Amino acid sequence: MARFTQAFCSFAFALVAIAAQPAAAGYLSKVELRAGQRIGIYIGTFDPPHLTHMSRAAEALKAGHLDYLIIIPNDTTVHKPGATPFPKRLEMIEALFGDDPRVLVPDGSYGKPIGPGVVKWLKRRVPELRLVGVYGSDVAVRWTKRLIERVFLRQLDEWLVFDRKGFDAGKIPKKVGSREVTVVPSEVEEFSSTGTREWFEKNPDFYQEGSTKTPPGLDPKIAAYERKNRIYGGNAPDPARFNPESVAWATGQLIGLSSRAGGTPFIAQAGSASPIDHVGIVSVEGGSVFVYEYLNRVGIRKVPLAETLAGAVGKDGGLMAVVAQPNPPLTPAEGQRLRATLDALGTGLETAPKSCTQLVRLAFEGIGRKVGKIRGAAEYRTEAFGGLIGRLAGDVLKDMSAIISPKELLTGSDFKVIGGNAPADLSWTDRELLEAWRRGGDLNRLARLVAVKQKTDKSFDPGFNPGPEGLFEGLERSLELQHCVELLTSRATP
Repeated sequence: MARFTQAFCSFAFALVAIAAQPAAAGYLSKVELRAGQRIGIYIGTFDPPHLTHMSRAAEALKAGHLDYLIIIPNDTTVHKPGATPFPKRLEMIEALFGDDPRVLVPDGSYGKPIGPGVVKWLKRRVPELRLVGVYGSDVAVRWTKRLIERVFLRQLDEWLVFDRKGFDAGKIPKKVGSREVTVVPSEVEEFSSTGTREWFEKNPDFYQEGSTKTPPGLDPKIAAYERKNRIYGGNAPDPARFNPESVAWATGQLIGLSSRAGGTPFIAQAGSASPIDHVGIVSVEGGSVFVYEYLNRVGIRKVPLAETLAGAVGKDGGLMAVVAQPNPPLTPAEGQRLRATLDALGTGLETAPKSCTQLVRLAFEGIGRKVGKIRGAAEYRTEAFGGLIGRLAGDVLKDMSAIISPKELLTGSDFKVIGGNAPADLSWTDRELLEAWRRGGDLNRLARLVAVKQKTDKSFDPGFNPGPEGLFEGLERSLELQHCVELLTSRATP
C-alpha cells in the first residue's frame, strides 16, 4: 500500500499521479471480518490528524477490547465548509496509522455521508459484528442533541466516550436509546487541529529546505506530508485567478469557483482535491451572462454571472475560478437545448420524487468534480451536448440500459489543456482508472446513476465495479429513476 493513484481531471481530462507514500493503514475491504468481532467506528474531521487522535485510537483499542478500529474522516463538512478535501485527510490518516494493522481506513465507495455508509456496509457484510462508536465527550453530547446524528448513533451497538479534561462528565448520556455508553477517563494531552493550522500559517519557515521545526502535537510523518503538499500554509497553491472581463463567455462553459475565497457555498459541491469546490453552467442570452447553479432545497436556479462571482472574491479582491470551454463551441441549437433542459429541471424538481432531486444533484456534483480538479482552464469536446448532464448523467437518464464506465468517462472525449498542469501521458490501465475512482470516492456516485430497466437486470460492464452495495441500491431504486427519466425527457407532467 505504498503507492496511491489520485485523479485530477476535468469533464474530459484525466491525470494520474502515483507517488511514493509512507506505510498505510489497512484497508477495510481487504480485512476478513468474522461474527462476534468488536469493531470501533471513529469519525472526525482530522484536519490535520495529530497525536491526540493517535493516542485516543490506542486508548479505544485497549479500553473497548476492539479487534479493529475504523478511522473515518468526514466527507460532508457542512459545519466546516473550509475543510481540507476528503482525499487529502484520508491520506494523512493512512500515513499516521500505517504501523498498526488493527487500524483500518475506508478504501471503496460506501455512500455519502461515509460514516453511515460504512456502518451499513458492515452490517450487510457480517450482521453479527459488534459496532462500537468512539467519541470525545464534547462530540458525544453535541450529537445526541441532533436528530440526524441520533438516528445514525442508534445503528451502533454501544458507545465508548472519552471524558476530556475539563469537561463536565455529568453531561455525557448514560444510554443512547437502549445502547450502553461507557465513559473512559482520558489522560491524553489535548492538541487542536485548529491550533496546528494556525501554527503553519504563522511559521512559514517550516517549509524551507532543511527546516527541523515541527508543530506541537504533530507526528513527523504528518509534518513531512505537509512540508511536501503545503495544504495549510507556505504559499499553498491557489486556483487560477482571472479577470472575468477578459473571458469570452459562451453558453455551455463550466465555471468552477473556490468558496474559501469568501461567501457561502452556493453551487453543487465538487468534492475535489483542488481549492475549487463549486461549479455552475454558463448561459449567454442576448448579450447577458447567466450561470445555472444547484442549491440544496431550492434546486436549479439561474442567476447573473456577477452574483455568482461575488461569492468567490477573496479578501484581497482576487477571483479564484476555473473555466472549462466546449471545443468546438456549442451551436445555437445545442445551446438552446441545454438551456431548455436546465430550465425544465429547475421547474420540475420540487414536485418530483426525492430520488430524482438527488439524481440531478449528483450529476451537478459529478460535473463539479471534473472541473474542480484542474488548476487552469481546459477545453473539452462533447457529443452534440448530449453532453453536460450528458456524458455524466444524460445518456444514463435517457437510456436505462446504458452504463458509463470510468474509462469511457475519463478518456472518451477530445480535449486541449490551455492552462494548469498538463499530463505528459494519458495511457491509463483499467486498474489505474478503477483505483483512481475508488480513491476519489466517485464510484458510489456513478453507482447511483447505474442504468437499469428492471430490478433483475444485471448486465453491467465488468470493468465497472462499485461493489454489491452500490449495485443493489441502483437496482432497488430503478422504478424511481424511471420516473426521473420521464420527467427529465418531458414525457411526464410534474
